[in-house]
Amino acid sequence: MSTNKALVLIDGSNVYFAQKIIGKQLDWVKVLDYFRKSNTLINIKYYAGVRKGNSSADGFFKKLRKINIQVITKEVKTVMDGKGGTYEKCNFDVEIAVDAVNAKDKYDTLIL
Repeated sequence: MSTNKALVLIDGSNVYFAQKIIGKQLDWVKVLDYFRKSNTLINIKYYAGVRKGNSSADGFFKKLRKINIQVITKEVKTVMDGKGGTYEKCNFDVEIAVDAVNAKDKYDTLIL
């Protein structure tokens, strides 16, 4: 077991769209196994936006929790695009940065 302590913070939106583009899904057990090869994982957090009243991702979140990935969610917001239209947005940049800074004394490596 490695003595290198790692904190893993995952922006779920980035992963979702990358998977959509390449047409493949990650095997999260294999992802964790990969990280564990050279690290002792102190925490793994998956940040995801959710639409109000939409439970379609609940099964996925349950699978992540079952393999000890902490799921952090917040509601997706509808934002004006400046051209009279709207789009959906859910940024986790601040939360990810705050979690990284708050845990800075607990890890040697931060994996984003």
